[in-house]
Amino acid sequence: MPLAIHILDNGLVYNPFDEESDWLLAKSALNAAVLNTQEMDHFVYSHLILEPIRVAFLQSISESHPIYHLMEHHMRGMFSNTLGGLVLLLGNKTPFDLVFGWGAPGALRFLEKELPNAPMVTLGERLTQQGLWDIPNFKFRDDCLVMWDAFDTFFTDYLGLYYIEPTDILFDHEVQNWAAEACIYQFDFPCAFETADQLKEIMVNMVFRATIKHHSWNSDVTWHISAYPFSLPSLNHPLPTSKGTNIDFMDYVIPNKLRSFGVGLFAEFYRPMNDPYMTLLDSYKNVNLGQLSGPIVEKHLLNMQQIDANIDDRERGNKKPYLFLKPSRLPHYVWI
Repeated sequence: MPLAIHILDNGLVYNPFDEESDWLLAKSALNAAVLNTQEMDHFVYSHLILEPIRVAFLQSISESHPIYHLMEHHMRGMFSNTLGGLVLLLGNKTPFDLVFGWGAPGALRFLEKELPNAPMVTLGERLTQQGLWDIPNFKFRDDCLVMWDAFDTFFTDYLGLYYIEPTDILFDHEVQNWAAEACIYQFDFPCAFETADQLKEIMVNMVFRATIKHHSWNSDVTWHISAYPFSLPSLNHPLPTSKGTNIDFMDYVIPNKLRSFGVGLFAEFYRPMNDPYMTLLDSYKNVNLGQLSGPIVEKHLLNMQQIDANIDDRERGNKKPYLFLKPSRLPHYVWI
């Protein structure tokens, strides 16, 4: 529950002690702002940042390289999804353009401003920047950290099979070429890998963005935070210039002629996965990472099963269980 909400449009600051209708309108406005920002943040930080890095990867890393199939397992579908997003979402008169408050022009302006300076920070760095380490009972943070650590361990073990000596990576011309190319497009991507641990950090970062971060921004969560009449992606009426005025919330909902676009658009965010090999729980059973990796793949899959079970145990009996980051509910690639 926010302590107060400052609405820039009318300059008013709302709090829970205001009249119920004023406070409810302020929360609706905040929710609309969050929906618009969340969708475009997802586009920047899990699509547009990764695409040029993946292009550099495909130009530099051969199919016989140990990390090729591992990384492509998680990067598949990225190019088509981004193209689809730009055309089907951010085109003129698309459902997004019609029902989201920013519309396509506003969203494109946000992307143009945000992308050039968007950092590729780690999860821990991001939590520090936003001051989120000390918030109690923050399940999103806690589950993300567990998943990050799981992939950190797995990739450390995997790279350890191939980079035996600390200097081995210096002579891996494929990954060095990748770094030299990728840092041209992403300002904080290393221009050379000095250690295998540095390569591992990049791999974990990319996979986390493509799977866990992407799906937590652009799937079930978005489906659950959008509902008529108070949780919508836009307010379709000027906000009052003072508190205590008579508010008819039906003035602010999406107009009847556009309502089907809104319902249809948000239905797209509900994406159950019926194929177990699509999820992080079992996905490595469907990719060949070589005979050497067998034991560590099995160890990682057991870890995913344990994380899944731990979340079930934690949420058992809760009226509103937080299950969004269970490995069995997360796709292994940028899924839509």
